[in-house]
Amino acid sequence: TLFSQSHSIGSLRERPFSVSFSQSWLVKHSRVLGFFIDGKFFSPADRQTHDVTDSKAAVVCSTVCAKDEDVASAASSAAGAFKTWSELSCYQRAKVLLKLASVLQRHSQCFQWVLCVQESVLDSVVAKLKLRMTGMKCVPLATETDRNLIDAAVQEAQQQGATLMQSCPPASTGALYPPTVLCGLAPSCESVISPPPGPVLPLISFRSSAEGVTLGNHSPYGQAASIWTEDLTLALESAKSLCVGSVWVNCHSVMDPALPLCGRRESGNCTDGGREFLRPSHSPSFPRSSPSSINYADLGSAFNGELQSAYRFCVIKSTFFFKYKIVTELLCCYRWMKKSPTARSQSLYSLADSLDNRRQDLAVSIQTQTGISLEEAEKEVELSVSRLTDWAARCDKEQGGTPFPPQSGSALSTPEALGVLGVILPNSKPLLSLVSLLGPAVAMGNAVIMVPSEKYPLPALEFIQVLQASDIPGGLVSIITGGRDHPLKRLWLHCEEEEEREAGRNWTSSNPSLQEELWRKAVVWKSIWIPTA
Repeated sequence: TLFSQSHSIGSLRERPFSVSFSQSWLVKHSRVLGFFIDGKFFSPADRQTHDVTDSKAAVVCSTVCAKDEDVASAASSAAGAFKTWSELSCYQRAKVLLKLASVLQRHSQCFQWVLCVQESVLDSVVAKLKLRMTGMKCVPLATETDRNLIDAAVQEAQQQGATLMQSCPPASTGALYPPTVLCGLAPSCESVISPPPGPVLPLISFRSSAEGVTLGNHSPYGQAASIWTEDLTLALESAKSLCVGSVWVNCHSVMDPALPLCGRRESGNCTDGGREFLRPSHSPSFPRSSPSSINYADLGSAFNGELQSAYRFCVIKSTFFFKYKIVTELLCCYRWMKKSPTARSQSLYSLADSLDNRRQDLAVSIQTQTGISLEEAEKEVELSVSRLTDWAARCDKEQGGTPFPPQSGSALSTPEALGVLGVILPNSKPLLSLVSLLGPAVAMGNAVIMVPSEKYPLPALEFIQVLQASDIPGGLVSIITGGRDHPLKRLWLHCEEEEEREAGRNWTSSNPSLQEELWRKAVVWKSIWIPTA
């Protein structure tokens, strides 16, 4: 069994490759970023500028502050261009877009790969690689900086015991390097975690398929992976366990616009291709509450006497606390994801029953905290029970599909849980908003860390007893109270969870498009390619 794991290049954690092209472009434009209007760059001399600095407070470039006449010029240019562009046929517009895509493709970079080989076939694979590499010539690199990065990575790998396999000796200087395989690396080696740019392939071995999946998921990236094996059942099982956006079974680098292409972890979280890519542009609108007007002149002019002394002291959660909670959530999330949709549905039904049993206590808590009438509080609890029941019924209904790509073979497109979700709850409808966001996240197999309303936290604390009385596994849902800024900062410091912030919603609305959007935010799509003869 072979696993090859891809790494995305555009991550902030990767080492910088070269800034010479960007620096030369900035020097060419005098390090002043002007306006791009009507297909031309220009920088007016009488405009105010704003310096852009890097982390060392050094000025990188300057931006020009636009005035009303600049905005008017851009708007008139866009109006004229729209008239010409809209009169073109679909075929003519497609030709322009294809030409733009070809220009972008010339500036693309290849993914960096790691080859994982099972020990039972390791010697055979290495022998075939040596035979395949015979006669290969040196590959040109983008810049001299890439050559320096490759030399440093290869030297570090050899110091850690790696065996070097090259088609020919590398030249002493120049932006050229031969195809290289680094054998016998440890999973913690820097060349495995973040491979250098260029024709360098790290190779690591594993004993069982479970260990191979663990090695594949060890990477901080998750763009794509390919699995090579004669056992199709083992391939599909491993494909489902790999935390990547695309999986190719006994094939490699198969793409088609009919299937979604998603990134995981540091490879990004965007969706390209397929209906999932087009859905945000075609989804029906749902009602949102209109923003309230604020008189900024009154801000800071009044002071409430009740805030002059501390009412309660709370413990500020440390980074270690959040790391511990996230590790716990991840362990529970993996067990929860492996449960069948029917089992998750039954747990959500039990949660709705537990919420219904404490209906009166929660209504009193909402009334006491928010000051609304008891009738409105009871209606919010009733809507919360109904919302949980809806998600319990929908849990086992949302499945993937089998698209029909134009290439030979079959393909699967399946939704998967994101992992650990961090949810910052709004002040409006403290219980209903909590349930509305908790339902889709848990139904799709995610674990949740929730920060309740800073203004009305008591309904969320009452909800903890509802969770304890239900069949929801312990540790799947965590509720952390306190100020929003500190938990939000700690959640953002950890890359395993996705932060979701919902404000301005009409939570009492039962619009289907609202549920559809919340479900789409709780999943990520995986494409599995299965070739046939």
